[in-house]
Amino acid sequence: MTTPQPLFAAKSGVTLDGKVATRTGDSKWITGEAARNDGHHWRARACAVLTGIGTVRDDDPQLTVRAVTTPRQPLRVVIDSRLELPLTARILEGGGVLIACAIMDEAKAAKLTDQGAEIVALPNAAGKVALPALMQELGRRGINELHVEAGHRLNGSLINEHCVDELLLYLAPSLLGERTARLRIHPRAVNPSSEVLTPETRTMVARAWDVAPFNVYAATETGGIAAECVHHHGMHLFEDLVVPEVVDDAYRPVPNGEAGSRLLVTVLSSRTLPLIRYEMTDRVRLAAGSPPCGMPFALLESIEGRTDDVLTLPAAGGGTVRVHPVVFHQVLDLLVGAGWQVRQENGGLRVLVASPAGRFDPHAIEVAVRRALAAAGANSPPVEASSVDTIPAGAAGKRPLVVNVQS
Repeated sequence: MTTPQPLFAAKSGVTLDGKVATRTGDSKWITGEAARNDGHHWRARACAVLTGIGTVRDDDPQLTVRAVTTPRQPLRVVIDSRLELPLTARILEGGGVLIACAIMDEAKAAKLTDQGAEIVALPNAAGKVALPALMQELGRRGINELHVEAGHRLNGSLINEHCVDELLLYLAPSLLGERTARLRIHPRAVNPSSEVLTPETRTMVARAWDVAPFNVYAATETGGIAAECVHHHGMHLFEDLVVPEVVDDAYRPVPNGEAGSRLLVTVLSSRTLPLIRYEMTDRVRLAAGSPPCGMPFALLESIEGRTDDVLTLPAAGGGTVRVHPVVFHQVLDLLVGAGWQVRQENGGLRVLVASPAGRFDPHAIEVAVRRALAAAGANSPPVEASSVDTIPAGAAGKRPLVVNVQS
């Protein structure tokens, strides 16, 4: 160990609208069997598994490793401020349990000790378990990785106390809604990246987390490129870290206010792996004027998607029109499922939706896609929507959202 406390990794099942439990506290098995089996791998690699008294009372878990082979079982740690752990709880079976309390009741402690549990008192000023002190206690015992499987209250407290290093989030293809769900985590900022942040997704994030999201534009190779400021009028380029150049197909500079065919990025901050004019096939547009917020960094007005993902379709007024992936995001991101893909093949478009939740209506999807294409100026080809178990991967193992497979 290089620090006096373990690595905290908190596991949670989360719905598409960011909820971890209903208002009645019901959160058991938000996700499916695959997620539960994966949880056993994380238990097996951890030195200890942490939970709270609420989870023990509601679910009566064992918190042992069963789905995978392991040479040893992790220490099981229960946060129980008043020593209310039932003597019949399955977590006490087989020993290897540490209970952290705030109020030491000698009679209760004696009974739990007889069941093989060890008890440590770590009270804070509010009469609850001092979570930072528990981190130090586990570090003193040589616990270098802690896997947390707890409810929304304890997870929220751990995050708010800055105890959590990693979040293991299993996203379920379902919605709980504002009126049925509750979330006690209060992040100071939410930074979505990787995919297009549509207005619908922005609204959903703000409703779930009670904070406006700050859109971030980044790449694995370059790191951060741009991000929104508090005014949310576009993303400011990190011009003190990168030198971005918007160019056309012939690598000529594109004026501000026009979308380019690709982006060249020179990274100023990387000393171990310098990148000079690293090429990204993203179609981006820089704002023509000065940022309205007054910040000195240039404004990235829009990201229309990757040039590789742009489809060329017949235009409604003759000729052709280039349809960018954002057209499909606006429609298909609203579906509840494990993912989607648009494939241009055989003169038409196939829309694949992986593991859709609830009633799947292919006709409604086809109509919505045709309307979106018409709004983009395209004469829509035939559109066929279907459900699949998984989105097909390409030769490189990736699953692009838009694929041109025409011969």
